[in-house]
Amino acid sequence: MSLPSSSLLRWRFLWRRPWVKRLFYETLAIAQRKTLKSTLNCGYVGEDLNGFPENLLLNENDRWSCQLYWKLLEPYLKDGDRLLEIGCGLGGGLDFVNRWKRLDKAVGVDFAGQIIRNCKRRFGKAGIRFEKANALALPFEDASFDLVISIEVSHCIIDKKRYLDEALRVLRPGGIFIWADFVYRRQTSRHNIERCEGAISSSDSLLVETADLTAETIAALEVASDHRIAHIEQTIWKPLQPYAKDFAVTTQSSLYKSLVDSKAAYLAFVLKTSEIPR
Repeated sequence: MSLPSSSLLRWRFLWRRPWVKRLFYETLAIAQRKTLKSTLNCGYVGEDLNGFPENLLLNENDRWSCQLYWKLLEPYLKDGDRLLEIGCGLGGGLDFVNRWKRLDKAVGVDFAGQIIRNCKRRFGKAGIRFEKANALALPFEDASFDLVISIEVSHCIIDKKRYLDEALRVLRPGGIFIWADFVYRRQTSRHNIERCEGAISSSDSLLVETADLTAETIAALEVASDHRIAHIEQTIWKPLQPYAKDFAVTTQSSLYKSLVDSKAAYLAFVLKTSEIPR
């Protein structure tokens, strides 16, 4: 059952309000406390996954989301790095990365307190630290990390410039910021390509690469959708299930339709801070 158009419009209107986002994330986190699900992003399916460490998967249904982490980080992350994830979500992505590389420090932040409590309970072992934090006011000193990654967070943030500047602030000189998210093409959207590119062009950073992962994202969603729908129907209160199916980006979601109809794209921006210390 897809979301009725009138309900979808109300959902989009409410979703602009920070308290609605927080309440929904907290509800999702409570529902996920005792399940095996540990990652949630659009995912990645492509022909360029040679070397993906399949042995590190905790759950086969996390494959598509972990493949996205691997695709984004493999060219840039190395042993001994200090890594920050902005918007760590359920925590499984950072745990996967921390078992893949021997990191000096791995930190995940999210604005939902229950999500952070879940992450600490499931993945808060030596080498991984989870903290409740606002992406626009990170509780870290300048130049604290070698690499910062943020997956599917910026669509919740109106002030793209401040979001980007804060991520760059906590990076060392020559550090890498990987920013991956879906973006809309329509001019009226608060989260369109022009707003993201405008924030980048006005920042103190070098744009190393812009990768269009739309086709690979669509492929991942089509593979993962049935499992996500079944998972939602088993764990989410029934009145919230249509909204959860839209939020989790199943093939019943508005985002999937926008990607297929070329009204949206899934992009990854890779930025590098100046080699000269601030």
